Amino acid sequence: MTEVSTPAPVRIDFEAGFFFGRSGKKYVFLDTLPIDYWISYQELIPEVSFGVDFKNLFQTCKQAYEALTTGNEILKGHKLAADLLYNQMSAIKTFASEKRHPAVLRMAALWIVTEDEDLTRYDSRIVDQKIEDWKNTGIAMEDFFLLCAQKIESFKQIYLDFHRTEKELENGIKQMSAKP
Repeated sequence: MTEVSTPAPVRIDFEAGFFFGRSGKKYVFLDTLPIDYWISYQELIPEVSFGVDFKNLFQTCKQAYEALTTGNEILKGHKLAADLLYNQMSAIKTFASEKRHPAVLRMAALWIVTEDEDLTRYDSRIVDQKIEDWKNTGIAMEDFFLLCAQKIESFKQIYLDFHRTEKELENGIKQMSAKP
């Protein structure tokens, strides 16, 4: 019986400082962002970090709940809750229908550029072209998460805090095990 092998995703060699897409384009990594790219980066941070969208959704649900369960003006509370929920549903529907690439890929596209890319202005069409090339190349999604995690300062702090807590826990367990 012949064994079928599944091709592995292509991994980015970050140490090389560049890679080629299936299109033949050479991609290089920026150390810093030009102004227009930085503005887009700032807009993407909350979306990539996942927190703000869920916080807003939770806040809307909380406001609707409070409108329905507090106060003496029942009809006014129901109207407010209905408006809040309708607006949230509209926002989710719009977001889902926009067929945008994931925020992680869009953020990575700010830091990974072609040698001939115009860095004086951000162009979402160029971002889409780069992402399509990466998809056609079969690059592992984890590499883009890794890049974004390195570029978002709060991710670094969360990572450091996690490992500090993990070490403290490990040391505490060792101390407890050493005691007779």
